[in-house]
Amino acid sequence: MKLVTQNVQRDTSFFGASISTRRKLTSILLAAIIFAFLAGLTNLARGRSVIYGTLNAILVGFGVGLFEEFYVQTLRGRWMRSIHPLRSILFYTVVVAVMFVLATNLTHLILYPFYDSPVPYSHLPYVLPIFIVSQLSALSSSARFISLAWRICFI
Repeated sequence: MKLVTQNVQRDTSFFGASISTRRKLTSILLAAIIFAFLAGLTNLARGRSVIYGTLNAILVGFGVGLFEEFYVQTLRGRWMRSIHPLRSILFYTVVVAVMFVLATNLTHLILYPFYDSPVPYSHLPYVLPIFIVSQLSALSSSARFISLAWRICFI
């Protein structure tokens, strides 16, 4: 007499990702939660808005975690791991700084009705045309295009 058991394996994941991807996302989530908790305590001790610091830390933590786990630690990020450590740190610092600026602006936009601080956006009408013109001039080296862009932005 043989006893046959049937081993049924069910996919219990939420979105059908592999176990390694789920572990990576779990570590990113845990790191972002710890980072947000510490940022909230820091803002509380400094007398600043706790929700602003916490949300900013969550966005920066997720951004840095995703960059680290899904770029730096994969085959695409091998070049970054193989260069000199000081150059790698410089590149990583630039990426984190860009993520911080993006997260800060996104946090201000999300919390604008609750966190009434016009400081980051008081110079936006002046800076935005200059930024757009500089980006357009970087894309095209034609002097005629640059002069046309300057006329459009400042007339």
